[in-house]
Amino acid sequence: FAGLAGAPARYSGGPLVLTPNGQQLWSSSGDGYIYVFDARRRTPLWTLKVGGPQTGRALGFLDGGARAWVGDGEVSVVDTARRAVVEVLPEASSSVALSSDRRRVYVALSERSAIAVFDVSAKGTTPPLSGLAAWWPGDGSASDAWGGNPGRASPTVAYAPARIGEGFAFSQHGATVNFGHAAGLGRAWRQGFTIAAWVKTVRASGGVGILQKVTEDGRQGWRLSVNQQGHFEVCFRGAGPCSPAGPFSLRSTTAVVPGTWYHIAIVGRSDSVALMVNGRTEAAQPPPGAAPMAADLVAGGTDSESGQFLGILDEIVVYARALDAADLAHLMAPHNGTH
Repeated sequence: FAGLAGAPARYSGGPLVLTPNGQQLWSSSGDGYIYVFDARRRTPLWTLKVGGPQTGRALGFLDGGARAWVGDGEVSVVDTARRAVVEVLPEASSSVALSSDRRRVYVALSERSAIAVFDVSAKGTTPPLSGLAAWWPGDGSASDAWGGNPGRASPTVAYAPARIGEGFAFSQHGATVNFGHAAGLGRAWRQGFTIAAWVKTVRASGGVGILQKVTEDGRQGWRLSVNQQGHFEVCFRGAGPCSPAGPFSLRSTTAVVPGTWYHIAIVGRSDSVALMVNGRTEAAQPPPGAAPMAADLVAGGTDSESGQFLGILDEIVVYARALDAADLAHLMAPHNGTH
């Protein structure tokens, strides 16, 4: 393989990786481009710009060849069918490695002096990485798969088949998961903030608390719940009383059906905070004051006011920015093997 006619930069050799089906040979010479050849005919097929000049010293395939990753300094994920970069890791890395069973990717994050481990054996989709502050997939533990904020699950929390893999199962009184109050979990809504999760309830009403970030005196913060009327509701403390007729709540138009999965997102922007159900805005209002930095983020009911959540939470994510429609669609993308 000599070079590619019309390539933006002369191909000078680099890592050579055969696609899992043996039909294509991928390579990169560290100039920011991927070069793809027909392995049988030994002819160039196409090129793709993936990053800066240091990108391309490592190359590999995921999901049976549906995705490729390239780069050591700047890691890009490529959709091989669309021939497009679908994700760029927002942090510099010093190396990338794929496990021998091709189930995990190890990324050395040089600025953090840490290693991020991605499970690529599941059929789920990795959340958009830009602005991601925390990601609790609930796959057998309360570990944070991204931001280093592990949760503390009470002994009564279990793990059960969920929307993607496993999720946090709440079936007993007092079952909660406390995710703490790291700085990235407490931005003001108007600064750009999103929290989202898949939710499935056992009962449709009764003031069931799902997620909350409220100070100990109960005067500041917010709470996501299923209200007495059987709708999702976000109540903002410090702005006024929370009641069905009050102006300080966001209430969904969707009526909760027990046993049904819903993707819930609370998205804060400079001019509004919105309650999103399955990617659709169902309520919005001007943003309240700053979220309390010292209040813990907690999943599950914790007091008599919010009641005990009975159901499953899955793929809880927090972002230090407002997610847009494309981001939410990515989070809700269909997954094989869901329950």
